[in-house]
Amino acid sequence: MPIYRLQPVDTTDRSWRASTWRGTVIVRAMNEKQARDLALAAFISAVQPRLGVRTAEPPWRHEVRVTCAQVTNTGYPEDGGGMVLHPSAGSRSPQQ
Repeated sequence: MPIYRLQPVDTTDRSWRASTWRGTVIVRAMNEKQARDLALAAFISAVQPRLGVRTAEPPWRHEVRVTCAQVTNTGYPEDGGGMVLHPSAGSRSPQQ
């Protein structure tokens, strides 16, 4: 299965308030859409809605906020199902 690198473009954008991670993400996925969906699921943050204020939408699905490219020779295994490979669950700290 292909490996994808998702790279944030501008982490000062308000949409990043809806994500618990702001760094590079490496994902094993069937395609770019699945890679973005896996990143979104892994890093979505509950943003408390406020009356009259539009809630920030997580950035992972938006091409202008996050680039996504298939990569090779990463050292990550291509065998297995779709999953976030980096950061690993144990090394994730919020707001990187």
